[in-house]
Amino acid sequence: MCKRITLVILLIASVTVGISAWAVKAEVLLTVGTTRASAGESTQVDITVGGAAKVGAFDLALRFDPAVARFAAFEPGPAANGALVMVNEIAPGRLLIALAVSEGLKNEGVLMRVAFEIAGEVGDQTAVRVSAANAYHHETFIDLPLATVDGEINVVGGGISWPTMGIGVVVVILLVLFVVLRWRSKRQ
Repeated sequence: MCKRITLVILLIASVTVGISAWAVKAEVLLTVGTTRASAGESTQVDITVGGAAKVGAFDLALRFDPAVARFAAFEPGPAANGALVMVNEIAPGRLLIALAVSEGLKNEGVLMRVAFEIAGEVGDQTAVRVSAANAYHHETFIDLPLATVDGEINVVGGGISWPTMGIGVVVVILLVLFVVLRWRSKRQ
């Protein structure tokens, strides 16, 4: 009985070691930001990078619901300092982005900013998903292990501004005073 338990433990340990040696830890992390915007407004989503010291190039595909958000513009962020960046909207809700830099990225942080016009209604939302992505070493051009985190755009109500609310409160107070004073004058 003891030999069987030892054999099972050794088998589990060898499978665990084999799986962990086979699994590759991501060196580079791309994170798509989450934002809230009012219907009819524009907003931007930041795509940040971590562990980018060895990266010489990226290519990625973003997907989102074009009924909620429409691609408007694009700009490289501080982490893409000196990089050549190309963006192509291949279809509504689908962007292809390529970035290349000759000596590797120097910074971590905001790699790119994607601007959207909000087309959806209050309560709508869309994931901004990285549907495909690759990172390449700046010297060897070999794929680097890459992990991604998707973002989201939420459409919120415009709300009432404080000055507008303040004017409304003053008007209500004046109306109440007017009614009270008029009521008192009729009682006398």
